[in-house]
Amino acid sequence: MERILAILDQEGDYGERLCEYLNRRKCLPCTAAAFSSLESYLAFAENHRVQILLAQPELLTGVYDLHADQVLQLWDAGQDRGALLEKRDAVYKYQSGEEILRAVMVAAGEAGLGFGAGHTGGEKRLISVFSPVGRCYKTSFALLFSALRARRERVLYLNLEKFSGLSRLLGESYERGLGDAFYHLRHDSLDGARIGTLLHSFYGVDYIPPFLSPEDQEALEPGDHTALVERIMEETEHTLMVADLGGFSAAALSMMELSDVVYMPVLEDFISEGKCGEFLDYLKETGKSRILERIQKLRLPQPGTIRSRDSYLDSLLLSPLGDYAREVAGC
Repeated sequence: MERILAILDQEGDYGERLCEYLNRRKCLPCTAAAFSSLESYLAFAENHRVQILLAQPELLTGVYDLHADQVLQLWDAGQDRGALLEKRDAVYKYQSGEEILRAVMVAAGEAGLGFGAGHTGGEKRLISVFSPVGRCYKTSFALLFSALRARRERVLYLNLEKFSGLSRLLGESYERGLGDAFYHLRHDSLDGARIGTLLHSFYGVDYIPPFLSPEDQEALEPGDHTALVERIMEETEHTLMVADLGGFSAAALSMMELSDVVYMPVLEDFISEGKCGEFLDYLKETGKSRILERIQKLRLPQPGTIRSRDSYLDSLLLSPLGDYAREVAGC
């Protein structure tokens, strides 16, 4: 039987728009459906499994059997938003669709509903982007490549640098990130629902915010990173993961060994060529043949002048660097 996330709200346009967003994101193994009256919802629920009902509390007065596994109350601006955040069964109505999605995923995970996406059994791939050279547009390329591939498949971008700059670039603030993902991985509670609560998005790309503190990353073992990737692949429908690696480390090596492809941006000056040469020599001397076989060197073009941080990704897509990334991504 098809599983439903029902939205019950008298403001019909609101429910329709929210459903359109949720169904487009494809983060849940269910279909979102909107209802503007309790009667229409109850008639529908008699013949369909409603896993979560997100409803205006005024419409639920006096009704005891709502035919839903879990009920969340959809509160409007007339309520104290700060107080709502203390309630586990309440969702603030006038926030972004992404925030509403995360609130629903958190509630579902706490209720043990198994509301994660689950994986479909298709091909899963990991691509790493790494360079021993600085100032080579590594992260710009990784973001572009992820955004371009997201037009064709589900992509998850992971930035493993200690200071990624993503919050400034994307204008976001984060309460949870990779540190939380590793915490739940250690406690064997990182399922699809929990992963869904951590996801943000840009240009159709899902991403888990980077570490909120560099100390969180230093406390990890090298194998933790590959274990996280494998768990995400098991628990979600993402078919491609793009790992934007920071400086050289045992963790970076373990990620490159797991990768299908390692893109390595390089520069043509003597110092950069020397650094790349030493890195490749190290791989040969230490028997890292799997990594050597998968490295593809990239000579990235300059993106040109970009004057505004707010339009950085838009400008990159239209730049020579965007054209280059489009060719590599096959888009």
